[in-house]
Amino acid sequence: MVEQIVIDNCVIVATLLDKEKKLIECRNLLEKVKTGEYIAVEPYIVLVEIVAAIKRRAGSSYLADRVKQDLCDINTIVFLDITSTRAREMGVGGAGAVHGKRQSKDIRKINPIKPIWKIWENLL
Repeated sequence: MVEQIVIDNCVIVATLLDKEKKLIECRNLLEKVKTGEYIAVEPYIVLVEIVAAIKRRAGSSYLADRVKQDLCDINTIVFLDITSTRAREMGVGGAGAVHGKRQSKDIRKINPIKPIWKIWENLL
């Protein structure tokens, strides 16, 4: 079974900006997602945050839209609509509901998602 992870939006943004300190590490991680070594499971808010950051930092709506489309075209990145009902099922509330920070034991057994910080520890 392919391991599922959650990637923070700043990791994806860092892959697109040449001046980022962890550019190579971030690109390597995203490449592993693109090649199917990992599946990234993300709430839709992450996509919104990425697009907003690219638009703000690059000053280009066109580039931001292109990044959004490119990310949506990667079949190993799954964007989830985190509704209040789904959040309750996952055992989260408040900001955790938006970011999917905690999961109930039952959800983990069915669909284990490894938080990115478990993979990322050696890069920091």
